[in-house]
Amino acid sequence: MLRIKIVDVGTPTAHQAANGLEYQAIEVIFRDTEDQVKSWRLFSWKNKHVYKAASSWTKGTEVDVEVQEDKRGYEQWVNTTEVNNTSLGDDDVPF
Repeated sequence: MLRIKIVDVGTPTAHQAANGLEYQAIEVIFRDTEDQVKSWRLFSWKNKHVYKAASSWTKGTEVDVEVQEDKRGYEQWVNTTEVNNTSLGDDDVPF
């Protein structure tokens, strides 16, 4: 499991595959647990639920990402869960 903090989510872009089918891609820019800025491209045809979830992420959202290696050896984001940070600190007085 990888915990990331969203820096930016790009605008979906349309592409056409060699077989003529259209798909969309979106780039997610995030900070990892070592505070390094990285990016990851997600495609609408691969792990559709992850692509849909990423489309709604905003700056500062923390997400747990389940990463698995596919049969060709590439890492894939196969599941995501937004982290609920609702605990209040000393400076977060609700009134």
